[in-house]
Amino acid sequence: VKGAALTPLGLDEDGSVLAYQESTWEAGGAVWRIDPKSYAKTKLLQNPVSSHEVESKFSPSYSEIIYSAKHLFMSDVYATKPSGAYDKDDPLAIIFGAS
Repeated sequence: VKGAALTPLGLDEDGSVLAYQESTWEAGGAVWRIDPKSYAKTKLLQNPVSSHEVESKFSPSYSEIIYSAKHLFMSDVYATKPSGAYDKDDPLAIIFGAS
């Protein structure tokens, strides 16, 4: 998705960069493998657009995001008690996977 931020997650076993692309209203988030020599991108995982609302609660700036074994794990760094009616149903973690 053009204009969606990419956040590096680490390196795969071949030395390629793994990056998380934030979700937008047009597409769910995605995980990409980026070849460090050619900059060619390969999509490893595409989340459904319907996940945007819950996925957007896990900003890369404030969340732990890990891609491993074809699964994307997203979680809050700190668990906190809900402070009001608007956040009592917010999840602490979500997992997306590819088959």
